[in-house]
Amino acid sequence: MPNLYPNIVAPWMSINKYKDSTVLVTQAHADDADWAAGGAVARLAAAGARVIYVVATKGEAGSSEPGMTKEKLAEIREQEQRDANQILGVSETLFLGHADGRLNRVSDLDEQIIHLVREYKPDLIFTFDVDRPEYFMHPDHRAIGLATLRAAQFSGLSLTYTDAEAEPFLCKEVLLYDPPAPNTFVPIQQFTYKKLQAMAAHKSQMVHLLPGWLHKILYDIVDRGDRLDARLIARALHYSFTVEPFRRIRQDALMR
Repeated sequence: MPNLYPNIVAPWMSINKYKDSTVLVTQAHADDADWAAGGAVARLAAAGARVIYVVATKGEAGSSEPGMTKEKLAEIREQEQRDANQILGVSETLFLGHADGRLNRVSDLDEQIIHLVREYKPDLIFTFDVDRPEYFMHPDHRAIGLATLRAAQFSGLSLTYTDAEAEPFLCKEVLLYDPPAPNTFVPIQQFTYKKLQAMAAHKSQMVHLLPGWLHKILYDIVDRGDRLDARLIARALHYSFTVEPFRRIRQDALMR
């Protein structure tokens, strides 16, 4: 029987279809993806997906703490991401080591991501949605989002970036987090606490990203453990502890 409604796509992402797949998650700084997609990542990992994180910068500029150095902060943030990923079930974490705040000056960033797509062959890629005014986004977020989308577009073309070692590979779809116009949603009610724990692992960032009262609430509810009251408080604070929004782009739409 023909599909009478071919343009209607269910707004709920199917997790189980990725249970034996590789998922590539790109972000500019340690903690970016955990805010926006930590619940979806935890669900995918729990379902059996092999999730790989790519952290593009060292994050060495993300602190105003007196006496902090760039070298020390880079080490702290790398360990915080590893700790968070252990909580979420991430299989592997790749650190590209670029300078914080200067990612848009990395001329071969597209090629670096293309190489990773061809090497790891993900069926699904997560990255930033760049469909916002340029002044609205951190330049590092825009840079990694654009590089990843271009990689998803061109990694399957055999005559593009032919100096890359791996064979061409075409990813099936991309989910963009922090979208201005979402079209796909991932319920994360069973993974609310894991997302909370992962966010709390980024202590160096939570101390200045959150106002004092919210910082106290975050660590108070994490200290409660995986209890219903803790999960309910988190969900009351923000909808993304209940459902995470994304913009889904299928491969056939990327090359238009």
